[in-house]
Amino acid sequence: MPENCSISDRNHPESSKQRNIQVTAKVLFGSVHAISRLKQEEKAAKENKRI
Repeated sequence: MPENCSISDRNHPESSKQRNIQVTAKVLFGSVHAISRLKQEEKAAKENKRI
């Protein structure tokens, strides 16, 4: 067990797993949001060139 784990993490390893899942979900959601924003900006830039 890593030294930086709290006692509650040692007693409840599933709580650590749950936190990892939450962090992963936030990272994935942030990436999806950033990619969709980039695509919107590219689309807007293309439309501005047509005018």
